[in-house]
This record gives sequence, structure tokens and C-alpha cells, in this order.
Amino acid sequence: MKPILQGIAFILVVATVAFLIVDRTGLRSLLPQPQASMEQVASQTTIASQATTPATTVQTPQAEPGDNGQRNSGQMTSGATSSGTQAQTGEASGPPAATGIGTISIQIDDRTLTGRAQVGNAVYLRNCVSCHSRDGQAYIPQYPRLSAQIASYTAAQLALFRSGERRNMAMNQTAARLSDQEIADIAVYLAATPAADPWTSRNTALRQQGQTLYTQGHARTGLTACAGCHGAQGAGNAAAGFPRVAGQSPAYFTTRISELAALANRTDLPATTLTMAKIAHAMTPQETRQLDEYIKTLP
Repeated sequence: MKPILQGIAFILVVATVAFLIVDRTGLRSLLPQPQASMEQVASQTTIASQATTPATTVQTPQAEPGDNGQRNSGQMTSGATSSGTQAQTGEASGPPAATGIGTISIQIDDRTLTGRAQVGNAVYLRNCVSCHSRDGQAYIPQYPRLSAQIASYTAAQLALFRSGERRNMAMNQTAARLSDQEIADIAVYLAATPAADPWTSRNTALRQQGQTLYTQGHARTGLTACAGCHGAQGAGNAAAGFPRVAGQSPAYFTTRISELAALANRTDLPATTLTMAKIAHAMTPQETRQLDEYIKTLP
């Protein structure tokens, strides 16, 4: 019996040693493993986040100062350099995209300042948004649409409101708070905002008559074709400082023509303003209705 027990014990010892040799790695895998430190986990999470999160570019959304009883001087001209905003020479080729980062050199009171669209956005929101809305498209039709307006024209009008040469109580008070640099910044910002959607005409005959006046003028009355100064699509002329007129509401257009007509007999106006005043004075009420019916539909 004793030899049998000794044989069984020997077999068990041999089997155990063999098992340990063959499955040494497997036994280690069954043992509890050390946990990664909090610092290691945090590091791995940060790296994974940076690798999987796409970069995001934030663009500032994106206008002529409001008025009712104004005077247009055309005393300011746009500078020769521009970057990232609507081109400021000749007629605009189309509605610019709002980038919030453009700069344009503008002359104000014989000083050349570089307007900054991104800074102008903040100045605009502090001073103009309550009447002209965040996008410069105005809350009521009697106020002008300011989006995509020629920068040099906007700057010129703000400077005139500030000096009191162009009169409107709300605009005079607002402009009085603005520095030359802030005026330049607002003007460049508004030039970079997308143009407003055009209005829809429900009077085809009146619109077609307005189109003829706008593009050809009126030989009998001597009315000058508007397109000669404001461009075929009403986008304005930055080099000359002529404003964008496309998409303005009939209410504002009619009011502005009346105000300009009242200046026709003045002798102390700049040549461009006097020319427009005389044109406005020569227009009949019917011609004004025809023109505003067409101009409001321009993109």
C-alpha cells in the first residue's frame, strides 16, 4: 500500500510542476493588475480630445447711419488699401461675406485711419443696434438699410451727424459719442456685412417705369440716369463715395429724396451733394414712386 501512495504523490508533484511551467503566463493574467494613475488617465483623455475635436472658426456676423432730415456731403474718400472686406474701388461686384476681420483705410477730417471690422462690430452693438438691428437692416422701413454700405460714405455721414451738419436728433446724439477711430471701425464693419434681401414688387408696370428712369434717365425733364453714379445694380461707387441704394425701402427712399430736394438752392454744399439735390428737386412725385418701386427690388 505504501508504494502505491508514494507513486501517487510523485505523480501529483510532477503534474503540478509541469502545469506551472507550461501555464505560467496564464496564471499571471488571472492576478489583479495595477490601475493607471489619475494623471495618466487625464493625459490620455486630453490627447484623445485634441485628436478628435475639429477646429472651429467663429465669424462675426455682420451698415449707412439712420436718419430723417439729413445732409449728404461726400467730403470723405475711401483709402487705397483694403483687406478682407468689400472692395472699396468702383462698383461692388456683389454682397460681401461678413468676416469680422477686414480693415480699410478711411480719411476723416484729413486723417487717414484704418477701420477694423471686428472692433467695429462691438462699437456698432453698443451704439446702433437698438434702431438699426444687429444685421444693419433696420427695424422699421423709415430707417435706412445699412448692410453692405460703402465704407467711405458711412464714415462721411457719421462725421456729418457728429458735427451737426446733417441733422437728426437721435443720430446727432449717437454720433457725438463716437471718436474718429470708432467711426472708421463701424464703417468698415458695415461694409463687410451681407446685403439685405431685396423687397418684392407687386406693381410690374411701375417697376418697369422705374427701371427705365434708373438706367436711362428722362430726356424731357433732364433727369440723370441713376446708374451712372450708383451702378447698374445700385451697389454704389466706393471710389467716388456714392452710396449703395439697392434694396432700400420705399419709405426711406421717398423721405431721403424729399430731404435732398430741399437743399437744391443751397450754395455751400459739396459738388456731389448739390448735384444730387438738384436731381431730387427735379423729380416729380410719380418719378419718385417709380424709382423706389424698382430700387427696392435690386439685390
